Amino acid sequence: MTFQIVLAEDHPIYLDALSRSLQQAIAGLQVYQAADYLLLFELLEKYCDELDLLLMDLSMPGSSGLSGLHFIRSRFPELPIVILSGHDDLAMRQLCLSAGASAFLSKAADSADVVHTISQLLQGDYQFPTAVQRQPEAGSAQLRIARLTPGQYKVFKLLAEGYSNKQIANQLGLAEKTVKVHVSAILEKLEVDNRTQAACLLADAAASWLKAPPHS
Repeated sequence: MTFQIVLAEDHPIYLDALSRSLQQAIAGLQVYQAADYLLLFELLEKYCDELDLLLMDLSMPGSSGLSGLHFIRSRFPELPIVILSGHDDLAMRQLCLSAGASAFLSKAADSADVVHTISQLLQGDYQFPTAVQRQPEAGSAQLRIARLTPGQYKVFKLLAEGYSNKQIANQLGLAEKTVKVHVSAILEKLEVDNRTQAACLLADAAASWLKAPPHS
């Protein structure tokens, strides 16, 4: 049996080392690598129907905190998502599981233990969040953000960080005219009037995720 996973991590040495360890331990494993959220979204869009698991670090360029995890879960509800983080404490574990992660692994763990856990997860030893935990409240900031396409989310994140249309175009390799179209669609889907309100909406969503009840 062969498996396909995405490994998203912005530290190249750790990324390559873990990728090699996984491929050596799991026969026929195909690993797609991403060093930032923008590339991660592209890989998910391209291979979503073929992937068996996503292993991702929360702290990568292109997103902040739990927003990337929550958006990915909303767009790919059946994909097992494993968080790999250096911030290993009970509160962070609970927040990640409440936001849609299927499992949480610490970067401080022995690499052999990480590989063993991933092997078990690929055999189906994981849990999905309940429907209640995955479904944001009607009209909430989370639900409105979940309406965005992956392409729109890329633009939205940069917009919320204060980038101009020209800067976003350069960052994403798009025409400035295309970015303007994306921005208009984003503001409409988010039900806001301007970029400042859009940025505030992301902050509201982040605050809501931090208040999420612990995953049982």
